[in-house]
Amino acid sequence: MGAIYKEKRQINSYECTYNGTVSPAAVLNYFQETAQQQNHHLGIGSDYLDQRHMAWFIVKYHIKINQWPSYGETVFCQTEAKCLHSFIAQRSFVLTDAHDKILIDAMTEWFLVDTEKNEMLHLENYDQLDRYECKNEKMVFRLKRFPKIKAYESSKQFQVRYLDIDFNKHVNHVKYLEWAIESIPPEIAKKGVILEDIKIIFKKQTFYGEIITVKRAALEDHLWQMDIYNEKDELLCQVQMRLSTKK
Repeated sequence: MGAIYKEKRQINSYECTYNGTVSPAAVLNYFQETAQQQNHHLGIGSDYLDQRHMAWFIVKYHIKINQWPSYGETVFCQTEAKCLHSFIAQRSFVLTDAHDKILIDAMTEWFLVDTEKNEMLHLENYDQLDRYECKNEKMVFRLKRFPKIKAYESSKQFQVRYLDIDFNKHVNHVKYLEWAIESIPPEIAKKGVILEDIKIIFKKQTFYGEIITVKRAALEDHLWQMDIYNEKDELLCQVQMRLSTKK
């Protein structure tokens, strides 16, 4: 078992969708902030990384939703460092209610990057990472490659805004999920969409002012894939969403 960190939160109105449940973006922000706080408490937070020109980059995400909590609810967000293996770090997240019921859980995969050289760093070379207590643990998370889409059903364009950029000076990873959700057809969105499972693979960074295109295709009933490209037709990110609609 690796190092565990847990925080208590109350869901605010500005974090909710029109139906009063917490938004997917807010949940990912909870997860990210909980990881940041754990890093800080272990003494290897943003100040430590900035001084050494290093940053954590998320590369894979799998989120499983049992129930979306609602406005005003008290929830607990927990993260656990799962493994540090070669260039790969894995970390889990779980969001529970006041009765320890699991609402949402997720597995993630990260790279530690030298931001000056833009190179991945070998994690076993950094003794400070022993504080995660998971260097000898086995990898627990594997996300298969997504299929190559031959024909897309639709596409939607967005321009990267100033407020989409995080302190790593690129688009925050949460924005890719927001763009994917925005590509859901209006006739489906009006019925009310319940996301049940989300998989994300991050391929390449994008930056302020760039035009990105979300291309969507149905893989099967209630399962969609959104591939996100830049203006050079480079694949930036892939999102798979399994959903159901309210009747």
